Amino acid sequence: MHTMLALPGAFARIALHTDDPAGFCLCRVAAEECEVLSCGIIPAFRRRGIGQVMLEGALTEAKSRGARLVFLEVAEGNEAARRLYAGLGLQVVGRRHGYYRRPDGESEDALILRFCP
Repeated sequence: MHTMLALPGAFARIALHTDDPAGFCLCRVAAEECEVLSCGIIPAFRRRGIGQVMLEGALTEAKSRGARLVFLEVAEGNEAARRLYAGLGLQVVGRRHGYYRRPDGESEDALILRFCP
């Protein structure tokens, strides 16, 4: 993550529960676009609204840095993340076939989502 944060336009959001990390969101703004590079919540902290607050903060930060569009990719089978993203207004605009490898060795499509802050 340190290497990514050293890139121009990169920023991160870290969610804390007391003093313990609960999740993170790593993004990069280039020109008028932001890409959410990676985002996750530690399993013990899921379903508490942390992901929503963290991602809302990242979207606000992206807009303040001049982003007019935000993109991210999510595994098609990640229903919880897809519900979160849809609730925040991200829409499916594309698909990458066989993009992810699941632990069982099978491939899974990535959905490309877009948001206009």
